[in-house]
Amino acid sequence: NYSRKTIESYLRYNHDLLRYHQKDPREITTDDIRAYLDYLSVDRGPSTVSVAYNALQFYYKHIWRRSFFYHLHHPKQPKRLPVVLSKEEIRRMINQTENPKHRCIMSLLYGTGMRVGEIVRLRMNYIDFDRGIIHIQRSKGSKDRIVMIPKSLYETLLNQQRLKKPIDFLF
Repeated sequence: NYSRKTIESYLRYNHDLLRYHQKDPREITTDDIRAYLDYLSVDRGPSTVSVAYNALQFYYKHIWRRSFFYHLHHPKQPKRLPVVLSKEEIRRMINQTENPKHRCIMSLLYGTGMRVGEIVRLRMNYIDFDRGIIHIQRSKGSKDRIVMIPKSLYETLLNQQRLKKPIDFLF
């Protein structure tokens, strides 16, 4: 059940390992795998090395039933703080957006904390104007959740309700 791209990358990293060491797969050792992953980590990022690790682990642990990977560890991803815009920067960004639909999308993203995937699946009947909430269905992890309608968007969403059927998507 792997995607075509995953299969291709797994094959490529396994082939690359064998070419790097000029060995038969039966002759590969833990030290060979560690040396290859170290070689990759010189000019590639941790996520690339991690994909190579998974490719080799799948092949040698699950297909060949060899236990190399008890002594090897995934490369650590660096922890980076996200860039956080100030309220004024967000306000300026929204106000400079001329397209009303795009402005509404950006305001919903910021005002509710909804994800892009949640907004594109948002139907008019998920919006409860009486209670001032939006019911988000099948969110991350297939969970439902509820967010408040921002006061600044209440009138805009009410206008959309007049123009659309309850089963229509908002966007």
